[in-house]
Amino acid sequence: MEHIEAAGVHSGDSACVLPPHQLSPEVMRTIEEQGRLLALELKVCGLMNVQFAVKDGEVYIIEVNPRASRTVPFVSKASGQPLAKYATRLMLGATLEGLGYRYTVPDGYSVKKTVFSFACFVGAAAELAPEMRSTGEVMGRGKSFEEAYMKAQAAVYSPKLSNARSVFIGMRGADKAQMVLVAQQLVRQGYRILATAGTADVLEQAGIADIQCVHMQPGQPDSLQGFLHRGEVALLINTTRSRKRKMGATHIRRLVLHYNLPYCTTVEGAQHYVQSFTKFGTLDRFRYVSLPMPEAS
Repeated sequence: MEHIEAAGVHSGDSACVLPPHQLSPEVMRTIEEQGRLLALELKVCGLMNVQFAVKDGEVYIIEVNPRASRTVPFVSKASGQPLAKYATRLMLGATLEGLGYRYTVPDGYSVKKTVFSFACFVGAAAELAPEMRSTGEVMGRGKSFEEAYMKAQAAVYSPKLSNARSVFIGMRGADKAQMVLVAQQLVRQGYRILATAGTADVLEQAGIADIQCVHMQPGQPDSLQGFLHRGEVALLINTTRSRKRKMGATHIRRLVLHYNLPYCTTVEGAQHYVQSFTKFGTLDRFRYVSLPMPEAS
């Protein structure tokens, strides 16, 4: 599985996709070989969880655990193989050849999205970090990555995404330049950009015209809270430094939870969301079916 967010976000909180869609064949071969060597060296019989990080084509090992993880059911549904049952039989003396198991790349894509309960905890920091904060997960499946991603996104929020025509973007300094392409994609789709002053300056300098600067304080003319209250915002993209202070009821992340809107707190999440959203802006054409858990023979 390939994580959507960069390393530094807890693996249980990161969205992920199977099969990987951005890793090169060379990197995939290295990961597969390193995983095989680790299993042999540790004499693992059954399931093993390995986390790798890739930077500039170099593969690093974060950790390896000779146990199952909560992603096993997801991988089983995505691959059509009852992995937990196979692992149990291996530990009881069976062999992969005897089970008839051989990994094949799944037909289509499966995306896991996490579910959070921030709305239940007043003052909780609604942002991704090394500490795990999710309380559940959903799965979307499609012929393309974008289709699977949007189905998973719809499962988190609602069967139909908002028809509002504005998107809010507020980025910390290091992320502003990476939002130019995202904003351009949204404008081409007919969306108006609402932005903080600093982000608006960067986007305007890049030639994006349809931008409205919004105020963060409620009660001000053109405040973000006013746009949210009127149902004019379809998506919020906001990256920021971690805050030690508690968040008040009017803080942007508390507002997002109140209105239950799609919200991206990482550059990677925003890029993938907008890429998928611009390709599948409506979900009406999709047919939803339940995916049963594979049975072992």
